[in-house]
Amino acid sequence: MGFDVIVELNYGDNNITYANRSHPLGAIGMTPDGRRFRYALNGGTALEAGKIVQAFAANADLSGNATVFVTAGSTVASGVSTISILPTTGVAAGYGRGGYLAVQTSGAARSVYKVSENPNGQAASGSSANAITLTLAEGERLVAPVTTASRLALLRNPYSSVIVAPAILTAAVIGVPTVAVPANRYFWAQSQGYAAVEYNAGVQAAETGHAIQPDTSIAGAFKGFPSDSGAPLTTGASGQLDFIDQPIIGWADVVGADALINGVQLNIP
Repeated sequence: MGFDVIVELNYGDNNITYANRSHPLGAIGMTPDGRRFRYALNGGTALEAGKIVQAFAANADLSGNATVFVTAGSTVASGVSTISILPTTGVAAGYGRGGYLAVQTSGAARSVYKVSENPNGQAASGSSANAITLTLAEGERLVAPVTTASRLALLRNPYSSVIVAPAILTAAVIGVPTVAVPANRYFWAQSQGYAAVEYNAGVQAAETGHAIQPDTSIAGAFKGFPSDSGAPLTTGASGQLDFIDQPIIGWADVVGADALINGVQLNIP
């Protein structure tokens, strides 16, 4: 199966939204000037341009914080690409599509597998009484048998059903849309390079050339990171946890008016 390591984007491609998927979720795109983007699917709420977005908050019951999955029925042999699993909690249809199945039990079976992004990746919903069938991505095969005693986790694709980053992050930051994105549309979220992002100085002022983080009071905005020069700690020592807990997503280039989009250099993986 052939694929582009980096999708070549023309200027303006990043300002188009799409009804149908044309690339793998998470694919990297690049415009001629070197700006990088991630291919993502918006969730059920429209997104504004210039607002930071994050992954949809994962269901902890499905991601390995408890014994969340057992295989349904008998042992699944190595070398197969389809597996039925029985969740201990409800799973929406398509939740795992394009995500990852992790075999967490120690031993030869421990591995992580890509789930197909096609509809058969996970078609139906499931519950503790209803198994779901997962089809692995082309080329993926179980490297060892998975038994009814195996502990599994279903990890959602972080670029599926993204949302505006709340004031308190609930998942990883993935990028910034450069255009308004209607609900349930595919789009390119900018992750690196020169970008325009909404600024909020209320929690911490930004300083040109210094680090920036997602804001902790305005959803989707960025704030500064304390420095020993023009932007000392605004909120006092008690506010330091805000900076420890938040990722650094780039640095400020042009610090302008509060509550408007400002020029930044993004550096989001």
